[in-house]
Amino acid sequence: MAENSFSYSPRSLWIHGVIYSVLIIVLTLYVYQDTRNFQFLIYDDNRYITANPFVQMGFTKESIKWAFTTDNDGNWFPLTWLTHLADFQLYGMRPMGHHITSVIIHTVNSLLVFILFVKLLHGNMLQGAIVGSLFAIHPMHVESVAWVSERKDVLSAFWFFLTMFSYVSYVRKGNILRYMLTLTLFILSLMSKPMAVTLPVLLLLLDFWPLNRFSNRTDLRIIKKAAAIVLEKIPFFALSAVSCVITVYVQKSGGHLMPLQRFPLSLRAGNALVSYIKYLYLAVYPSELSNFYPMPESIPALLVIISAVLIITITTVSLIKIKTMPWLIVGWGWFFISLLPVIGLIQVELQSMADRYTYIPYTGIFVLAVVCVFKLIERFPKLKPPITVFGAILVLLLSHFARVEASYWRDSLTLTNRAIEVNAKNYMAYYNLGYIKASEGNHVDAFISYKKAISLKPGFGKPYINAGFELLALNRVTDAIWYFKKSIPIAGPNISIGFNGLGIALLRVGKTDEARTAFENALKYDPGMEPARINLDIVNEMLRGKK
Repeated sequence: MAENSFSYSPRSLWIHGVIYSVLIIVLTLYVYQDTRNFQFLIYDDNRYITANPFVQMGFTKESIKWAFTTDNDGNWFPLTWLTHLADFQLYGMRPMGHHITSVIIHTVNSLLVFILFVKLLHGNMLQGAIVGSLFAIHPMHVESVAWVSERKDVLSAFWFFLTMFSYVSYVRKGNILRYMLTLTLFILSLMSKPMAVTLPVLLLLLDFWPLNRFSNRTDLRIIKKAAAIVLEKIPFFALSAVSCVITVYVQKSGGHLMPLQRFPLSLRAGNALVSYIKYLYLAVYPSELSNFYPMPESIPALLVIISAVLIITITTVSLIKIKTMPWLIVGWGWFFISLLPVIGLIQVELQSMADRYTYIPYTGIFVLAVVCVFKLIERFPKLKPPITVFGAILVLLLSHFARVEASYWRDSLTLTNRAIEVNAKNYMAYYNLGYIKASEGNHVDAFISYKKAISLKPGFGKPYINAGFELLALNRVTDAIWYFKKSIPIAGPNISIGFNGLGIALLRVGKTDEARTAFENALKYDPGMEPARINLDIVNEMLRGKK
């Protein structure tokens, strides 16, 4: 017999709810307890906290205004910035508190998922608890929790699941105030990270199942009701559209959107199809995870075709079974649709995929899998003991693997070495290794790492620039000039830094006129670049002194 809200007294339900909640909390803390000893990373944590003067003001009128107006990181998420301000106000530069905040939010999110799906799955507390546990401990969620810069993931998901919770209450109570509350919570989710833009479509999926607001009948009254269900989502779609426009604008203005010349549409589409299947694979077997997956130069046509066939097959089966097994299309649809904004058709930065992108989408897969297993047990009761044992082992294994995965995030060097261990051709990992070595004052090893990144990705401009600066530190000025010049055509948004480095190197060998031209070019691409302006002033003073 399925566990449901009618199988237990209210007191028994409350006791079961507390027990399951405690188990979810214990599992989460087991996975993430060591994050309190983790450090800030070179990966974005500098832009978010350690080198961000506004965050380091704490709560001031100026910093709050900045939080609501900045497009730092190519996104607009003022609520996320406010949490960073609060953390700095409370903990200063001690990373422990910043990590603890993220773990607390993730723990609350896991409990929200548990409670939400208990409500949606007609009071089936065990199913809801399993979904919540999978959400809490899946290794693919580690990046969102253990990386302070991904606070936006956990915070947006917090408001996202609260929005769904409020929506379920609205559907069952029909209160306009609950509708307005739902809309408000959705706005808060978008203000934490624009990943929530697909929520209106997911609400329609929930309307279909398990809320069952649509009917199989086709009479006029039912059609009007269905139209009303769609129309009530118009404000949500409007907010999503506004968020999309803002996001594309700030990402484009910040140089985060990759041009079609860099990544052609055919490559993006192929990578999107393959990534969907990779995400499914990693949901089942989350191994060899990395903080960066390089976008390939090309993808084998056969791999793209196989991925497309698998996606079409899963979708077709889900549609065929839509009446008898509606959870298939809802779970698959949740996963597929919520990944769309980050699947790479609109390419942001250089990665082909990212673990953090699964934080909300995997919930659909968890629900699909759990409901299918429970339906199987209902049909074949004898399978319950072995499935229960297998499920318990699976949860323990996932918890262990997630804890191991979290350990790689303790500091920048460990995380970078792990990325190289997973993929020896990861050019970004070698670039970051060079940055770490440079920050330690090890200019020789830094240059070697940058040179390795260049050999793996000759069209990547940033390591040329950094290699040039390391060569300057080693007094190899002629070699530095070569690297700076090589960087200029491929530097992209970093071209002003390349020109500034070139000017410094030219000045070192006495080529004052050429140095002035380089500094002028740096300022042409970035008029606000203060180091280039200072260098240009120095050069102009030197030239005036020669007259």
